[in-house]
Amino acid sequence: METTIGRAPLRARGSIKRVLLVSNLYEPFVRGGAERSVAFLAQGLAQLGVEVHVATLGDADGFEVRSGICVHRIRQPNLYWLYRGAPYDWLKPAWHLLDLRNPLGRIRFARILDEVRPDVVHTNNLSGFSTSVWAEPRNLGIPLVHSLRDYYLLCMRSSLFRNGVNCSSPCVACSVSSTIRRRSGRQVDGVIGVSQHVLDRHLRTGAFADALHTVIPNAYEIPSGEAPSDPADDGPVRLRYMGEISTAKGVDRLLRAMHDVPRTTHRLDLAGRPDAHAGSWFDPSSLDPHVKYLGPSTPSQVFRDAEVLVVPSAWEEPLGRVAIEAACWRVPVLASGNGGLNQLVHEYQLGWTLPDSAEEWSSTIRNLSRPAIRERRSRLDGVAELFHPRVIADLHLDFYSRASHRSGK
Repeated sequence: METTIGRAPLRARGSIKRVLLVSNLYEPFVRGGAERSVAFLAQGLAQLGVEVHVATLGDADGFEVRSGICVHRIRQPNLYWLYRGAPYDWLKPAWHLLDLRNPLGRIRFARILDEVRPDVVHTNNLSGFSTSVWAEPRNLGIPLVHSLRDYYLLCMRSSLFRNGVNCSSPCVACSVSSTIRRRSGRQVDGVIGVSQHVLDRHLRTGAFADALHTVIPNAYEIPSGEAPSDPADDGPVRLRYMGEISTAKGVDRLLRAMHDVPRTTHRLDLAGRPDAHAGSWFDPSSLDPHVKYLGPSTPSQVFRDAEVLVVPSAWEEPLGRVAIEAACWRVPVLASGNGGLNQLVHEYQLGWTLPDSAEEWSSTIRNLSRPAIRERRSRLDGVAELFHPRVIADLHLDFYSRASHRSGK
């Protein structure tokens, strides 16, 4: 198994001069962490002297240069564009069926690939494209690398989470779709997991059996002009949550836990948008007095004076990039022990993990003292350098070179 992260020399690798990244969404059309991660990777590669192209979906075909990155927008080949969402619920099953093998997506992608002729193709989230695009690099003799940023290859919803619980076995629909997509994976020369957890979850199914594989986490860089600062040591301990307000993210359990935490010792601010189902249990006007809803917020707004970031995810996060963001701001993390979050927090000593039983969360939060928080915060010095886009991009370049050599291309 390849190592995860380290201090690699910052230089472009030999023959890897032009890279085509493939992502179903790209700036400014951002819905989640995957799009931000691809953008940071693109910027890091460009900083290392690589010519970076991005193939992504949109309402119409188009081309633009964003911050030095060549962005090729392909008119979405399915019944609707994921960023806009389904205009009618009855279209969703048909969309998913077409997404198993989308010949139009493959044709439109082939045009971009023929135009760019990169040294490596690196695919990321493919919903909307479908895995049929993997055949095109093979046809042109171009090495192909894929990043596992969710469970798209194993689950129709890309989450392995349904009805409030993580799926222990695939349903019929996911079993069929997974079989089709895993077969397409035979064309991939190298696969990158953003965590060991998400990589192992795929390898256990027999996916990518012949591919080179490694683990490389996501990149993050604090916005220009911003910098971490030491929060004030007065009043209640300031806890923050940032992300979707949903049961999958564990926000309902966190709110129940806060109900039993003294309002004089700790407070919680929630930043993010409620999902479509949150209305049945989330009402900003009826929160406990020491819990406040901030609405959608930027990392700067959330982390500038936060003392601890709480990441209570119920679903098995492939990584949990918000924990990386917080750590780069020198904010310790209190995270659930699910999925890649557990590995991330412990491997880089980013903070603490919550007990498996949500009934014990209140006592864990009550025990968060300022001396312990300051001690953990001091360990985060230098973390931002580890996840800097240039460092993460250099690790990718090294892997591109190894995958290309292994493929014989």
